[in-house]
Amino acid sequence: MTYFIEGMVRRGLRDTFPIRKNSSKREHSWWGLPYCLEVLKDGRLIVLNRGYKPLGVKTDLWVDYESSEFDYSKVSSYDINLKLLEDGFRTVFDGTDKYYFYTDENSPRYKNSHAIAYVTLVESVFSPLVSSLREF
Repeated sequence: MTYFIEGMVRRGLRDTFPIRKNSSKREHSWWGLPYCLEVLKDGRLIVLNRGYKPLGVKTDLWVDYESSEFDYSKVSSYDINLKLLEDGFRTVFDGTDKYYFYTDENSPRYKNSHAIAYVTLVESVFSPLVSSLREF
């Protein structure tokens, strides 16, 4: 995981959890935390936020995931534990594979138990690349 991704995740976890119902910082969980991974043409995965933009990008405009501008948000499938997301959190739509960290039913934004499960999953998927996220 790049230092940028690690930093975004740590900030998002710190600002979001424990759940703060009226926190303005909570918005960071929408654009600053991993929502899913999408497989790119070159086989790498791009880490996307809840707005389906590269991690940290706040825009409603279309972005080209393949652009080198977003290399900071890309990882190799060999460098993470992708298998953890393949069972139950994978979709294929229009030939595009996506692996999700959560759904609307288990969003970490609304319940502390979901937040704990999310942190555990993110930490496990990215564990080969990052030290413990529990220190957020």
